[in-house]
Amino acid sequence: FWISPLLIVVLGRLFLRDEAPLSIWAATLVALAGSLLVHTVGPLPAPMMLAYPLAMALCFSAYVVMTRALRGEDMPANLFYTALGVFLALTPALPGLWVTPNAHDLVVMVAVGVLGYFALWALDRSTAAAPVSLAAPVAYMQIAFTFALFIGLGMMGHGMSVRRLALGLLLWRAVGLAWAGGTLGFL
Repeated sequence: FWISPLLIVVLGRLFLRDEAPLSIWAATLVALAGSLLVHTVGPLPAPMMLAYPLAMALCFSAYVVMTRALRGEDMPANLFYTALGVFLALTPALPGLWVTPNAHDLVVMVAVGVLGYFALWALDRSTAAAPVSLAAPVAYMQIAFTFALFIGLGMMGHGMSVRRLALGLLLWRAVGLAWAGGTLGFL
């Protein structure tokens, strides 16, 4: 997933003719490197297994770029067609995978649906307001916010180390520097 912001900048350049400043490219690459350092992994899986996460990142990036291209359309219609596309793509697999949800599962599904709606709404608003290349590095802020949440909840010993905290702060600063070079230099 953490390659998505870089793919958004690349696809925005290719399909929307977004002229991302050098600071955006640099901050996106630095933040990508930082995210790879924060999310240390073991040995890489077989190359074919890397195709699935790369395809997911490419699909999400294409969605963001297409959302920007459709910024003149009605937002509820965009959100409806997004949900319809996922519904149509996944429905054929449903009979073989269906597990009847219990009450807890239904609450979780409704929460995911509501939060997902507002997340897509916010994404649609951001792509309508500014070129996607300016907003792309902000995706790395999720890592910094996760670190802040871990610190706030006192969970430093649960998968959180000082090294990861320092790298999270580095990511925060990289995004701030990108915006300082662009139009939103308030971080």
